[in-house]
Amino acid sequence: MCPSDTTAVIQTDDDPYFANMTLGGEHWLTLSGGAGYCAHQSPPKTRVCKGTWNGADYFIEPSTESTDASLSSELTQDGLNIWRELILQNISRSYFDEHFTVVRFDSQVEGDILSMGIHYTFTYDWAGTGLTYAWNRSGMESDREAIPIKRNVGGVWISLNDSEIRELFQEQRNLLHENIQMIKPTEREIEGIISEAEARRKLQSCHQGMTIDDVRLTSANQTLFFTAEGKVNINTDQCNTNPLQNTYTIIEGRVNLVTGELTCQTTSQAPCAIEAPQQQQNTNQQSKGFFSRFFSWLQGLFD
Repeated sequence: MCPSDTTAVIQTDDDPYFANMTLGGEHWLTLSGGAGYCAHQSPPKTRVCKGTWNGADYFIEPSTESTDASLSSELTQDGLNIWRELILQNISRSYFDEHFTVVRFDSQVEGDILSMGIHYTFTYDWAGTGLTYAWNRSGMESDREAIPIKRNVGGVWISLNDSEIRELFQEQRNLLHENIQMIKPTEREIEGIISEAEARRKLQSCHQGMTIDDVRLTSANQTLFFTAEGKVNINTDQCNTNPLQNTYTIIEGRVNLVTGELTCQTTSQAPCAIEAPQQQQNTNQQSKGFFSRFFSWLQGLFD
């Protein structure tokens, strides 16, 4: 089932795979108000619950497991509003609105507590986090945070009160800080980054053919690191002759977009048989093709 503040979009043909979906009206049925037609069919049909919050569209893909399918209906925007209120203790509302976009939810059950998993993108000026640099510009999910929203009491999900939510949420944050010394992007504000041209020039100091392959927002020692990264494989010709014995060279670059600091690393004996460059490139292209079609489909739902 879909939450009452979303709309259910259901595939009406028999093809369950995102890569082959047709977006014509004859293949899709839209039901207003989350009418509950999200249970899976035989053959299975793809369905999502879509909604709008803070000026942007998001979606929920209901679980295909019968034991979890009903949990999707609990993922209402009430949880989002509480989550935003909590993180605005660390960052300003204007910073949140400018740089964060919620893209989807999922459900998470630990013991008797149900949490809403919130997936979001982060963008700053020209740079955004995602799976590949080409996708960053349109926005891809970069991180996930969970907000506890319900407690199972005798088989019934009961909403937590504000104090319980705040306490459980802070416990999660404390464990993250203390156990692995990480923080979430919503806990610190980035004050500025270098230009895309400068980031590219710096990476080309590692190798003249290097481009920006990825942008990442990571954390260590309770510090955020917003970086642009690139990789170049050289001396790969010998991998075609004897991949079991020959090696090639990997040159990697990483530039800190806040400080401008550049790191170059060269691995001169990467085994061809373990990570053959040509094979890896073909695999990446296939993956990009599938995910590109998938997210193009999602974007089409909201146009």
